[in-house]
Parts: sequence; C-alpha cells; structure tokens
Amino acid sequence: ARSYGVAKVDEEMRIIGFVEKPENPPSTLVSTACYMLSPEGVKSILTYLDKGENPDAIGFFVKWLIKRERVFGFVFSGRWFDIGSLESLKEADLIYTKNKKGKICNER
Repeated sequence: ARSYGVAKVDEEMRIIGFVEKPENPPSTLVSTACYMLSPEGVKSILTYLDKGENPDAIGFFVKWLIKRERVFGFVFSGRWFDIGSLESLKEADLIYTKNKKGKICNER
C-alpha cells in the first residue's frame, strides 16, 4: 500500500482520510485512480488548480476534496493492475492475453 494513495473510510464507505504514498499506510484500501465526479466535482478540479494546489498526483486533490464535500469509496473485487509504467502495462497485457484470445490493445 506504500506505493499508492491510501483511503480511510467510515462504515458508509465515506472517505474520511486520504494519504498519498504513506510510509505507514492507515489501511489497505488503495486508490486505483478510478474516479466518478459530479459536474460540481469536475468544477472543483479547476478551483483546486486555481488555488495553486499540487497538480502532481490525483490523491492530493482527493485529500483536498474530502475536506469540502462528501466523497465515497468503492471496493472493487478481483484482480487489478497498476499500469503506470510501460513494463507493468506489458506484464498486464501478457497476463490478460493468457486468459483471453487477443491482446488488450486489439480490443475496441
């Protein structure tokens, strides 16, 4: 979990804390960078950036947003892949290809 943003949630899955790549993660609920925002949430991105906040990692925006709005998490089941590098994308493609005919990049 130290390589990812980590969320802390309450019993309703509301995100009550978020730390980007912590040394000592408060939970094992990592961010897979899959977000769904309302139109107001999208506008919040511009507000965040206009205030000169850190644009480097989306987790910094999430941490900022949970102080202003109700933000909820969702726990995905099954396997997922971090494809943040070409090497990890190729590895995910290889694993996916073994389980299915054709490569990911050939699907439409």
